[in-house]
Amino acid sequence: MSTGLETQLESLSVSEPQKKENAERKKTEEMKLGLKPLAEKQKPAKEEGRLVNIETNIRKISVDPNQRLYQYSVSIYFVLNREDGSEMVLEMSKSTRRAEEHEQDKERCRDVYEKAVEQFVELREGGPFFYDCQSTLWALSKIPSEELEFSVTEVVCTRRNFIRADFLLKAVESVEISTSDILRTASRCPGLADRRLLDSLAIIISEEPHSRQNVMTDGNAIHYMINDGVGIRSLQFPEGNLSSSVGAAKSLRLLDGSNDTPGLFMTTEMKTSLFHPTDEPLISVLKTFQGFHLTLSKDTETARRITEAMKGMILYLNYGPFVGLGRDGVIVKLTGFGLPPHEQTFTVGGERVSLYDYFWRKYGIRIESDQLMTVETVNKSGRKDYFPPELLLVYRHQKVTGERMINNESRDLIKLAAAPPHVRRETTDRVVEEVGLSSSRTECISISNPTTTTGRVLEPARKYFGNEENPRSFFDPMSLKNWVIVFYEGEAVRGIDRILVEEMRKNGMVVAPPIIDCIPRGQLDPVFIQAKQAQIELIVFITKKFYDIHDWIKAKEQEYDVLTQEIHFETAQKVLRGKKDTLQGIVNKTNMKLGGLNYFVQSKHLPVDCFVLGFSHSQKSYSDSNIATIGFSSNSMNHSHKFAGGYVFVKRSKDLFGGVISDVLRKTLKAMKKNREKPSKVVIYFHGLADSQIALANEVYSQKCLDCFSSLKSTYTPELTIIASTKSHNERLYASENGRIQNLEPGTVVDTGIVSPVFNEFYHAGATTWQGTTKTTKYTVVYSSEVVDLQKIESLTNDLCQDHQIVFTPTSLPTPIYVATESAERGNKILRIKNGPILKENGEIDIDGTNEQYGYKNKAIGETRFNA
Repeated sequence: MSTGLETQLESLSVSEPQKKENAERKKTEEMKLGLKPLAEKQKPAKEEGRLVNIETNIRKISVDPNQRLYQYSVSIYFVLNREDGSEMVLEMSKSTRRAEEHEQDKERCRDVYEKAVEQFVELREGGPFFYDCQSTLWALSKIPSEELEFSVTEVVCTRRNFIRADFLLKAVESVEISTSDILRTASRCPGLADRRLLDSLAIIISEEPHSRQNVMTDGNAIHYMINDGVGIRSLQFPEGNLSSSVGAAKSLRLLDGSNDTPGLFMTTEMKTSLFHPTDEPLISVLKTFQGFHLTLSKDTETARRITEAMKGMILYLNYGPFVGLGRDGVIVKLTGFGLPPHEQTFTVGGERVSLYDYFWRKYGIRIESDQLMTVETVNKSGRKDYFPPELLLVYRHQKVTGERMINNESRDLIKLAAAPPHVRRETTDRVVEEVGLSSSRTECISISNPTTTTGRVLEPARKYFGNEENPRSFFDPMSLKNWVIVFYEGEAVRGIDRILVEEMRKNGMVVAPPIIDCIPRGQLDPVFIQAKQAQIELIVFITKKFYDIHDWIKAKEQEYDVLTQEIHFETAQKVLRGKKDTLQGIVNKTNMKLGGLNYFVQSKHLPVDCFVLGFSHSQKSYSDSNIATIGFSSNSMNHSHKFAGGYVFVKRSKDLFGGVISDVLRKTLKAMKKNREKPSKVVIYFHGLADSQIALANEVYSQKCLDCFSSLKSTYTPELTIIASTKSHNERLYASENGRIQNLEPGTVVDTGIVSPVFNEFYHAGATTWQGTTKTTKYTVVYSSEVVDLQKIESLTNDLCQDHQIVFTPTSLPTPIYVATESAERGNKILRIKNGPILKENGEIDIDGTNEQYGYKNKAIGETRFNA
C-alpha cells in the first residue's frame, strides 16, 4: 500500500512555468479592478441624532516619522531524496498549502531562519528584523551584503530522506518604504492603495506573539493562548475530547482619526474557538464517542455520527518510518471510514492483500483493533487509502470547523463569547496583553490604549397601524377565505382555530373558519395535493417540535406552490394559556405571507418611487461545497414597505453576486413597475462583501445595473446608489456613559474617527442587544450616480431596520438584507432536503436545472413574502 508520501511531497515542489504564467495572468486580470474611484467622500452627517460617547477595541499606532523599512526576499528550499536516488527540491517559503499544512511549512521556515541568524553576523547585529515565516523579511536598517546564502543539514527536518535546507536572502530592488507613507495606504481607487506599510507593520507587531511559548498563531492575524491565563472559562466537550481557547485577532487600517487627521489604527478583537486534542492517538479520540466499541462498523449510526464529527480532520501517520517525526510527519485527511483490516484489501505487486496482512508483512505490526472499521483518506492523486486508527495521531492545534460540531458546541461557544459589554471589553484588553499585541519590540512603534469617538442615536421612524375605528388593526389587512389547519392524528389542539380566527379579525383581516385535517404522521404529500386541487390559500401545520419537520414542509411548499405556516404544538399550547405576544406573532406572520402590511413606517427617505434591493448569501453550507445560495429581497410589491424575497443557486466562486445581478434586478424592477410605478431611485445593498471586493462592486456590479436600466429602456436612468454591508469585521463599539460601558442603543450611528478617510463609511446598531455585546453592521457607500448624502443613507438604513413587520422591535439588519439572508438560508435547507443539486450526466452540477426545480422563480408564491 502506498502511503502517498512521495505524491504529497511532489505537490510541494516549485510551480511549473505554465502555473507561473497562469498565476501572472490572473494577477494581471485582477489588477484591472480598483482603478476607478469610489463615491467621493463627504463630510459626516451631524444634523440628526443625539450625541453619545463611543469606546472601541481600536488602538492608535504611533510610528516614528521618516523611519525607513527595508524589504528582503527569503527563499527556503528543502532538498530530499526520492526512492530512485534522485533529488527533489521543495520550496517552503512560498507554501500554497492550506490551513494546518501551511502553518507546518511556516514553522519549518522559522527554524531555518533561526539557523541563518546563527550563521550570519549581519542578522544578529543589524535590524531589528521581522520575518513572516515565508518569503518576506523586513528590517529597520540595511543589510551590508546584497545576498546571504547557506545550507543547513540538521535539526530543521526529521524526515529520513532529508538532505539539506537551502537559504537565500536578497534585497528587493526598489522596495524601500517609510513610516511617513501612511496616507498612501488608502485610496479612493482601491487598486492604487499601497499596503506595504500596513503589511510590514503587521509583521513587526506579530513578532512578539510569535516569540511567546504559550501563544499559537493562526495565519498572521489571530493569536491564541495555548494555556488560558486571563480568567476565561474553557469549554470541554467529552465527545471528541474538544476544548476551547481564547485569542485575539488583529487588523490594521488607515482611519479618520480625531480632528480629521488620518492615522494608522489596529483593531484587536477577542476570539474564542474550539480545538481538537493535540498529538492524541486517533483511537483514543474514537473511544470518547457514545456507542463506540472495538467492533464498530462503518455502516452504523454511531459511525455516521463520528464521520460527521471528524470528516476533514488532519492526521499524522504514526507507524514504522513515520514514528517520532513530529512536525515533519506525513499528513493525511480523514474522509470517512472503511472495512475492518482483515476485510479491507488492495493490490500490492499484483497480489490482493488485506490491510492487516500488509502491516504485518511490511512493518511487523499486529493491528490490535482488527475488528474495528479503518480510516479512509484520499491522497493527492485522488486515490483512497485506508489506515488502522491506532496508527494515526491528531494534528496539533487543529480548529473544529462548524460542520464537525455535532452536539451543542456552536451554541455553547456563542454563549461563552456573548459576554456583557463591560466584561467583553475588559477581557479583550487582558487577552491582547497576554498574547503580546499591546506592546512592540521596536522603538519605532508604540500602541495606544483603545481609542474613543462620538456617535449619534437616530430617532426611530414612527409606525402607523390600522385606522381610527380600529387602531389595533393592521395597516393593510388581508383576507383568508380558504385555508386548512393540519394536525397529526391524536395531537389536535382543540380551540386553536377559534382563537386564531378571532385574533385575525381583531387585526382587521377578513377570515373564514379553517378546514381541520388530521393526518397520519409523516404523510405530507397528500395534504399538498389536495390543497392544490382545492386552491387552498394557506396550510397551517401544528405539530410537535420534536418531529422537526419545518424544512420538509418548506420543501413541499416550494414543490407544490402552496403557502404554508408551521406552528409548534407547544407554541399552540401557550396561545391557549393566553400568551398574547405569541398569538400576535403568529397572526403577524399570516398577514405578511398573504401580502399584507402590518404597520407603516413613516420614512421620508423611502418614497413610493424608491426601489430598494438587498442581496445576501448563506453563511452555512448544507450541501455540495461547489454550490452557493444567493438570497435577494426588494420592495417590488404594491407598497414601498412590502418586501418579498427569493433565492438563486450559483456555482461557488470569489464573485458570488455577479452572475445573478442582471436577472434579479430586471425581474424585480418589472414587478415594481407592474405593482406600483417605475422607480426613479434605486438603492442596492450587497451584504457580506469583503473589503477586497469593494472595487468589484464599484466597477462591475454598478455597470451591470446601468446596463440593466438601459436594457429596459434606452432613456431610463434612475438615480443609483450601491452600498456594501458586512458584519464580518472585528470592530466592537461600546456606549460610554459616566465611565460605564454598556451596549449601543438601537439607531446608533458612528461615522467619524474610526471610519475610512477616503470612503463614505459608517457603523450602525440596528437592534437592541438582549444578550452579549452589540455587533454593529459596517456600511460603505460604494457607488452613487449623485453626490452622496450620507445622512439620508444612514437614516434610510435605520428606518429599514424598523420594517421587519413580524416583530415590532427593530432588527440588526435592514429588512431587504434581513429577508435576503433568510431567503438564502431557505434555499440551502431545501437543497439539503433534496440531497443536493441536480447533476448532469457527466456528474457536473446543473445550475439551471437546480434553480428550475428547487427555486421559486416560476412559482406563484414566489412574488409573496413566503418565508415570513
